[in-house]
Amino acid sequence: MTPGRTKDALFAEMSKYMFGYKEEIGLLLDAAMSNTLMGFPQHVLISSAPGIGRGALVTSLAHCMQAPFCHLDASRLCNTSFAATHYQSEALSKLWISCGKDLNKLSRSIIHVEFFGDMRSAANLSYQKELVSLLKGKIVYLKDDSDTSVMHKTQFNTNHVMFVLSYCTDTTTDECGDNHGILPELINLIPTRLKLKPLTTSQHMELIREMIAGRI
Repeated sequence: MTPGRTKDALFAEMSKYMFGYKEEIGLLLDAAMSNTLMGFPQHVLISSAPGIGRGALVTSLAHCMQAPFCHLDASRLCNTSFAATHYQSEALSKLWISCGKDLNKLSRSIIHVEFFGDMRSAANLSYQKELVSLLKGKIVYLKDDSDTSVMHKTQFNTNHVMFVLSYCTDTTTDECGDNHGILPELINLIPTRLKLKPLTTSQHMELIREMIAGRI
């Protein structure tokens, strides 16, 4: 995603934004860089208690890797697969336009899907089923409603897009899995799973010292 930049350089930059999560940053970078090194992305599932920084972690990843980025709020989705597909196409169309309608650039994008509420709800389960097809690689149709001179839609395969799914747990010790309402077939498509825990007291003190020293 960022030719010429090493993992160490990206790790150092991300650590300025997300203090205290060295292992998680390393795993997230490995997953993201697989799109460049091996030709396909490794998707990621992040869980944590509320307010830990899941969104900030994904946003900093996209920023440091200079990757097109889109955040999707799954709570806005309707409980039908058709609506979920339509919503996804709209989001990717906006991202495609922001990429200058460059499909190669769009294929390097990172999509953050944030689930809210009960993972077993009709809306969340419906979108999880849609994500299964998207993670495997699905043709979606992109369009620019503001360009009246172009009537056709542009086809785009999602098989190179990196998806990062995140959701809240009640405690930081819960495991990611079907007991939270996540579909087993979706879990099987996500090799990297991260659980963010709150910073310890010593980490908070180190963070304050680093901020005072101006290193972060």
